[in-house]
Amino acid sequence: KYNEICFFYLNSAQTGINIARVDLPMWVAQDDEAVNTVHALVLDQCKILGRYPYVLTRADEMAVVGKQDQAELEFRIARFMDRQGLGGRETAKQESKGWARGAKQIHEI
Repeated sequence: KYNEICFFYLNSAQTGINIARVDLPMWVAQDDEAVNTVHALVLDQCKILGRYPYVLTRADEMAVVGKQDQAELEFRIARFMDRQGLGGRETAKQESKGWARGAKQIHEI
C-alpha cells in the first residue's frame, strides 16, 4: 500500500492549455487537505515560469552530473560489483538512453 500512486491532472498554463499530470503517493491522495496543498503549490510554482514548476526546473539544473563525476561513480560501482562477483551490465533504461542520446550531433546551417 505504501507504493501505490495516484494522480490528478491540472492545467498549469496561466493562459491557454497545458495539461500536467501530478503523481502523489496514496497516503497523500487520501488526505484532502494535503492534495489541495500540493495542487496550490504546483500552480504557484508554475506562475514563475509560466507553464512548468520553477522548483523542478531548478532541481534539474542542479542535478546534472559532470562526465568526470559520472565516470568516477561508474568505475567505483563496477569495482564493487566485481568484488561481489556480480556481472556489470547496463539496465534496459540506461541502454535506451544511450540509443536516444548517443548519436546527437550539432548541425549548423
